[in-house]
Amino acid sequence: MAPSPDLDCYRQRRARVAARLRENNDVLLLHGGRLRTRANDTEYPFRPDSDFHYLTGMSEPDAILVLCAGRGEGEEKLVLFVRPRDRDKEIWTGRRPGPEGAKADFGADEAYPLAALGEKLPELLEGAGRVWLPLAREASLDRKALAAIELLHRRNRDGKRPPLGLLDARNLIGEERMIKDAGALESLRRAVSMSAEAHVDAMKHTRPGMHEYEVQARMEYLWRRAGSTGPGYGSIVGAGDNATILH
Repeated sequence: MAPSPDLDCYRQRRARVAARLRENNDVLLLHGGRLRTRANDTEYPFRPDSDFHYLTGMSEPDAILVLCAGRGEGEEKLVLFVRPRDRDKEIWTGRRPGPEGAKADFGADEAYPLAALGEKLPELLEGAGRVWLPLAREASLDRKALAAIELLHRRNRDGKRPPLGLLDARNLIGEERMIKDAGALESLRRAVSMSAEAHVDAMKHTRPGMHEYEVQARMEYLWRRAGSTGPGYGSIVGAGDNATILH
């Protein structure tokens, strides 16, 4: 798993979100996305959750982000839960950062194996004002959050303080992402440049008798060669009777 090329960009984004969380001592939870089975032992290409990637730069299935704001500016804490390193599985399915890599390569203040989430999450949510998470997007994260809050409620006689409520993180992150920072603008400019070059190249090389998939393959080859992990949406290459069909 390639490390983020610009950790400062992601730190700055987390700091801006944490400033909003800090107003009520809130905590943010995000799921990094999961692999989807295509057939038997093969999966569709993995695409990380957009909000998770926006704050971490990490592309790691099943990872969990917990962002705690802290009491003062600059005191936010990033906690990541990730799949542990596994030599046998990594031979076949690719390298994993593991908890060590989550700290060294992605700037986590604390990092744990996924199996530790049930134990650690109540500690991280204890005393929080509210919990932000993308409600109903990832059922497993909803269940973990609710279980942690319920445990804190059961232990309130021991002085434990459960969060006061749940809020949908899409409102929080969506507002943040509306105003593009320098990193987002650079990514958009690069995507526009790559797209334009591939479109011009396709026009130069399209000939009568070519199949639509040949034009599509050439464009997607150029994007991948330039470093893209894939188009932002499915290619639409149509001619003749297909010219108006989104396919």
